[in-house]
Amino acid sequence: MFQTIVSILPLDAASALSPVIFAITIFLLSSTYHRKIKILSFLAGALVVGIFTTLIGFYIGSRLSIHDKTNPVVALLDLTFGTVFLYFAIRSLLSKNRKMPTEKHRNKHTLLRWISIGILVNVTNFDAVMLNLTAAKIIGAAQHLSDPAKIVLFSLNMFFFTLPVTLPVFFQVAFPIKARLMLSGVKFFLLAYARYITAILFFIFGIVFINKGIQFFLPK
Repeated sequence: MFQTIVSILPLDAASALSPVIFAITIFLLSSTYHRKIKILSFLAGALVVGIFTTLIGFYIGSRLSIHDKTNPVVALLDLTFGTVFLYFAIRSLLSKNRKMPTEKHRNKHTLLRWISIGILVNVTNFDAVMLNLTAAKIIGAAQHLSDPAKIVLFSLNMFFFTLPVTLPVFFQVAFPIKARLMLSGVKFFLLAYARYITAILFFIFGIVFINKGIQFFLPK
């Protein structure tokens, strides 16, 4: 289990670098009306996306073990994942900042609306989705893990995937007076540097997966 945690932890940690989702959560925490409903609805949307991508990744991993050196499909899948990671690395470097919510949206607080927004924002957060799916794929491929161990690792996946929502809420509850200043600093850092950190991590993951895929087709 320890080896699997070491493998998925960088992927999970990178999936938490979602400045837009972090900023939206801070925006919701500053809402005057129905703040709790908005936050819980937005978190529910993030959980839906996280669970869905985790299940897909686990299914892929359980069908095609990443440790099977004799399966060309696994090698092709590694090459595909590696190429996608390199694409996201380049995209992260070239991407512009996405727009934040504006004041005129503060009075739109229906439960279904913010669940839908949570799903839409998280499912289009392709960087985090890809990282979460890859981590789940590794869990699914680890056939030696017991069911309780897989549940623990799934929980770890969900913890990091939803961290851009849960972390601001935690700070708001634990440090209600200092939360605004602390969260503003974190938001500034993420908006300024998260895409560069993400690009580096994607580049590393891309090289690792492409190298694994190429090794299969090289003459032994």
